[in-house]
Formats: sequence, structure tokens, C-alpha cells
Amino acid sequence: MKTKTILVPVDLSDHSKNLINYATELAIRFNSRLIILHTHPLTNIPQTTAGYMGTVEPIYPTFADVEDYAAIKEDKLKVLDSFISEVPIIRSVPYEKRIAIGQPSDLICEEARNNLVDLIVMGTSGASGLEEILVGTRGESVTRNAPCPVLVLPEKCQYKPIRSIYLAVDEDSLEHNAQLELLVKIARYFHSEVHMIYVTDKISREKGQLIMDKLNHAVNDLKYSFHIITHDDPEKGLNSIIEENEVSLVALIYREHNFLERIFSPGLRKKMVFHTEKPLLILK
Repeated sequence: MKTKTILVPVDLSDHSKNLINYATELAIRFNSRLIILHTHPLTNIPQTTAGYMGTVEPIYPTFADVEDYAAIKEDKLKVLDSFISEVPIIRSVPYEKRIAIGQPSDLICEEARNNLVDLIVMGTSGASGLEEILVGTRGESVTRNAPCPVLVLPEKCQYKPIRSIYLAVDEDSLEHNAQLELLVKIARYFHSEVHMIYVTDKISREKGQLIMDKLNHAVNDLKYSFHIITHDDPEKGLNSIIEENEVSLVALIYREHNFLERIFSPGLRKKMVFHTEKPLLILK
């Protein structure tokens, strides 16, 4: 797998500088280009309006609106230029700057699709209460809808070589081998040790052996270990081993309707994206 293009959405915060720095470090090692994307919300145009006889009619932008958006883009691009100049390491790799107007998570996924992006590197902000249940965060939305892997970096995360990777696995982890290609590439480059974690509420050595046999051919040239964690609560079981060890990167395979998806949504996957303290790689 060639990681040719890395997309980095930024909100011009200090955390965004960390994102650019981290993504640039990866781009240097993988010979990639960066796309730095800054989005501006679409605030001036209502989505619909009540029409004749109570029907709902869409409202479209006028020429004046379009001119306003062009001016906004021009202004935001100047701001982005100034912001990027404060992260000098980016000059080590080829990069492009983009401004887009609209709903951020939709624009991020659209940019990734249109540019055949291989990896999205983004931050996340915490959410709590009803916001976490009903709305979610930009990072959580992108991890669900992006066409490529997403690396979510917690606030204040600084780049460090990736020495240990903890990958959550289940019975279906190798239905699509391509999902592990990026993880294998990272592990090979950094000589990382890959710890594969299978969480179950019952001791099932036969099932664990079956999973290990399936995974072996994908990672047999890596330094790896396989762990079966028995816990009544899969979320707590996986979290416990992450909290007790030196972890450089946590990796989850995103797929609808399997065991991991059942425990990660609305459970661990979403919670980890909201509140992760470790770099979190969602493999797709």
C-alpha cells in the first residue's frame, strides 16, 4: 500500500499545529503529500423554508451569496497561509491548501473521496451528556463515513516514533485483508511490536487459536503477540490492557454489524474517539 496523500483538517487551533507536525513526520517517512483543509460553516443560507400550502421548499444561494463565499475563501486562505507558516516542518514535504464552505465532516469525507486520500489525520474534541449521544463530534462522524483510514490524535499529542501498536481483533478481522495494510506498513517502518487483543466474556482457547491462525499470515514478518482477555465487559477489558501498558497507537478495524461494531457503537469506538488519550487509528 502506497500512502501517497494525507489529508489534515485544521481549525487553526494550537492542536492543529500538532496535527500538521504529526502528519508531516508521517509524510516524510512515507513519501506522501499533504492536503491541509480548513472549513468554514455555511451560515447564511437556511436549508428549507415553508412554502405555499405548507410545502417545504429549498432555498438556493444567490449570486450575492456566491460572491460572499468567494470573499470568505480568499480571506480564509490568507489566514491559513499565516497559520501554516508557524509550522516550518511542513516545508519538508509537498503540500496543498484548501478552503471549503459547508458542514465540516461532510467536506472532509468529500475531499478524501475526490482526492483519493490514503489517510486522514485529525483531532477530536470531547463531548458529554446529550451532545455525545445525539450529536457526536466531527472526529466520530468522519471515522464512520470516511472512505479511508482515519488517525485521530488527542489534544496535546506530540509526534513520537510508533513502537507499540495495540490492535483489537475478533472472529471477522481478516474478512478484508486490505484493512490491515496501513497498520502493517507502519509497523514495518517503525519496527513496532503489534499486540493483538481479543476480548471475550468466556474462555475459548479454540476460538482464540482460530483467530490467531487467521491473522498469522498477515503479520508473520512482524514482531507480534496475541492476547485473549476474559472480561464480562468487553469495553472495560480492552481499556484495561491499554491503560496498563506503554501504548504508542491503538488500532480498531471499522466494519458494520460485527462483534467490534456492536461494542464500539455506541460504545467503545465512539467513546475512544470522544475521549482518547492515545493516537487512535481506525482501519477501513
